Amino acid sequence: MSTRRRPYAFLGRHLTGIDLAEQVDRHAGLRGLRAALAERLGEAAAEEEAESVLPQALDDLGSELVTEISRDIDALLRTWGRLADDYRSASDRGEMGRVAQQLADLPGRLEERVRMVPNAGGLISEAIPTSLVARLRYPVAAGRVQPEDLARLGERLKAALPAAVARELVRLDDLDALVQHAVQPLLRGLEVLPGGLLANPRSGGPPEAEVDWEAIAAGGLQEELSGGVLRFERAWPPQAPPTPDHLPQAVEDVAVSPDGRVAVWGRWEPWVHRLDGSGIGRRLGEQDARSWWRHCIAAAISPDGRQAATGGAGITIWDLEKGRAVLDLAEGQTQELHALSYSPCGRTLAAVGASGLLTLFDAATGQTRWSLRLEDPAQAVAFSPDGRLLYAGGWTGAVSVHAAADGSRRAVFDDIGGCINDIAVDGCGRWVVTAGGCACPPGTPLSPGDVGLRIFEARSGAVVGDILGHTHPVARVDIVGDRLVSISDDGTLRAWSLPGGTLVGLVDLERVGDQPTALAVGPGDRVFVGLRSGAVATWRLG
Repeated sequence: MSTRRRPYAFLGRHLTGIDLAEQVDRHAGLRGLRAALAERLGEAAAEEEAESVLPQALDDLGSELVTEISRDIDALLRTWGRLADDYRSASDRGEMGRVAQQLADLPGRLEERVRMVPNAGGLISEAIPTSLVARLRYPVAAGRVQPEDLARLGERLKAALPAAVARELVRLDDLDALVQHAVQPLLRGLEVLPGGLLANPRSGGPPEAEVDWEAIAAGGLQEELSGGVLRFERAWPPQAPPTPDHLPQAVEDVAVSPDGRVAVWGRWEPWVHRLDGSGIGRRLGEQDARSWWRHCIAAAISPDGRQAATGGAGITIWDLEKGRAVLDLAEGQTQELHALSYSPCGRTLAAVGASGLLTLFDAATGQTRWSLRLEDPAQAVAFSPDGRLLYAGGWTGAVSVHAAADGSRRAVFDDIGGCINDIAVDGCGRWVVTAGGCACPPGTPLSPGDVGLRIFEARSGAVVGDILGHTHPVARVDIVGDRLVSISDDGTLRAWSLPGGTLVGLVDLERVGDQPTALAVGPGDRVFVGLRSGAVATWRLG
C-alpha cells in the first residue's frame, strides 16, 4: 500500500465535488474501518482516517494513469521521430512506401492511446495543433515534421493529462469498486496485526497482512495448495524489515542457480538462501549507507552459480559464497531497473528498465559493451539458449530481437496488444513465450484486446497460438521442459502444456490470502513463487 501523502499531490482542488463523509456513511467497508479505528484513535481521528481512503485511492490511481499514458506518449513520439528520419533517408520508393505506411498509422495510435482516459475525447484535439495534425496524417509530408514539433506536441499532451484525468476520476459512476479495493488491505491489517492498525505509525498507513506460510504447511493444507501437476513442497517466511521505517513489500523477483543449490530474493535488500534442506538465508552485503541503492527488484544468477546480479536503482554483482559485493554497475542511472539476464556462458549481463535502455555489460569488469534505447519502457529481457540473440519487450507490446554481439535489431515479433511483462525462451530455442497485460490500476482485468500468454516460433517469429485462462494480466512466465508455468494478478499459479497450451495445473493463492508476484524455475522441475506477503513457496511439477 502507498504511503499517505497530504496534501494529495495529484488531484488537489479537483476533489471538492466529493462529499467524503457521505462516502464513509454509505460504504460498509469504510464504516467498519471507522468503527475499528475509533477504539484506538478516538472518533474524530477515526473519521479523518476513514475519509482519507477515497482521496488517497483516487490520487494513486490518477498518478498511475498519468505516468502510464505519459510513457506511452513518449514511446510513440520516439517512434514517430525515428520513422520520420527513416523516411527522409530512404534509398528507394519501396522502402519509402513501407515507412510511409507505418507513419500513417501513428496519429491514430496516439489518438487512441490518449482517448483511453475516460471521456477525454476533446483532449487530443485541444492538445495537437490543427496544422500539425494535417501534416502528420499525410505520410509524404512527414519528412517536413521537425523534431521540435514532436517535442512540443508531447509536452502539450502531457501537460493536459493531469487535469483531464482528475476531472474524469471525480466523475466516475462507480466509486464503490475503488473504495473496496483500497479498504480491503486496511481491514485485513486490523484483523491480523496484534495491537491494531497503527503498529508502525511512521508509515502513515497500515502494513499489509502477512500470511504465515510455515503454519499453513504444518497445518496440513498441502493438498489445498496443490492442483494438477503442481504439488506444494515448502515455504520460506518473509524476512524481517531492515528498520521499523520500511513498509511491507512483496518479493519482486526470484533467481535460482542452475544446480539448484542456492536462490536469491528479497523484499528490500537481496538475500541468498541455501536450498539443500537447511533453508538458511543471509543478507548479501552489510547493512550500511549503500543498502538503499541495492534493491532486489530484479535478480539473476550466473550459470556457474558463483555470482548473482541484483538491482533497482542500479546493479550490483555479488560473490554468493562470500556474500559481498564485487561490482556496482550503472550507479546513479536514472532508470528503474526491471529485468536482468545472464548470457548462457556467463560472460555478459543484459539489463532493461523504465527509460527503455537495453544494455549489455561485461559481467567480469562491469564495462558496458553496448547500449541502445528501445521504443518504449522495457519490462523483460531474455537470451536465446546459444547466447547469440536477446529478446526484449515492454510497454508497446512488441518483442524486439537483437544480436547479442552488437545490439543490432534482427526482428520484431507481432504486437500482443498490451504491455509485455515477461519473456521466456525454452532450452532448445524453439519457442518464445510472452506474459502480458497492463495492471493499471491494480486489480484491472485483461482488456478484450490484450493477450495474457502468447507463444512465438523463435526462429521465424510466427505466432503459434495464444493461451487463454488467466482473467487478469500475467506477471511472469517460465518454461520447464515441455511445460509452461505462469503467475497472474488473478491470484493463480498455473501450469500448461507447451506448445499446446492445455491447462495441467492450477493453484489459487488468494484462497489463503496471498498473491503471486515473482516466478523462477529450478532443476528437478521445481517452481519458485515470490508472494505479496514477502514469503517464497515452492512447488514440484509432477
